[in-house]
Order: sequence, then C-alpha cells, then structure tokens
Amino acid sequence: MLTLLQHTTSVPQSQFPSLEALLDEPFPRTPEDLLQLEQRLSTAAVQVADQIVLVQLTRAHEDEAFVRQAIAHVRAQSPVPLVHKGFRTTSVLLLGGTRLVLETPYLREDRGANRAITSFTLVGHSCDFTL
Repeated sequence: MLTLLQHTTSVPQSQFPSLEALLDEPFPRTPEDLLQLEQRLSTAAVQVADQIVLVQLTRAHEDEAFVRQAIAHVRAQSPVPLVHKGFRTTSVLLLGGTRLVLETPYLREDRGANRAITSFTLVGHSCDFTL
C-alpha cells in the first residue's frame, strides 16, 4: 500500500506551473476516466521531456568551450584526420516525437590524407552522446 505523507513535501507547487495545471484535472470517477487521465499525463510528460532536451541541446551548442571539447573528442576517436567544415543543418528526432532542426559543427575526413569521403556531424553520428 502506498502512503502519502503531506508533511514530507516541501516544494511549493507554484515552482511548477505546468504541474499545477495538470493537478487541476478533474478527479477521475471511473476506470475509463483514470485511464484517459493517465494517457494525457503521459503525453504531457513526454512533451516536457522534449522541451528540456531542446534547452540542453541549445545550451550545448552555445557553449564554445564545450563545442571545442566535443570536436576534439571526435577527432581523437577517428582513425583518420578530420577537418572542421563549419556547420551543417541536422534533423534530430527526440524520443517524444519532437523533430528539431539545428546547426551543428560538421567534420569530414581530410581529403588530402585520403580521397575517400567520410563525414561526421556532432549530433547523430560520432558524438551524439556529447553534442
């Protein structure tokens, strides 16, 4: 059995306006109402998660030191020399279904070293965990 202790909660609801709006949902009176509420809340949670990821990706791309570190990491992991070729527009599909289009640093194999072309973007390939 789950016991909720009111006195252990010290976070004011006003810090989370989206949570406050969701808590204004009417009390579910039937199992079907409860299921519908749970589905609405699940959808809302996924949308909030996508918004948070968007903010974090934006912060990562705005942080010049972080971008330099990510580029250095990709270069260190590559078996061939990579050349920074500016920025490339990349589409990213988040887990919640939100599709982002952003500009991210673009690296490709140094053609002077080898004529085969290999390209890397920091989002979606070699450095997707970083940027």
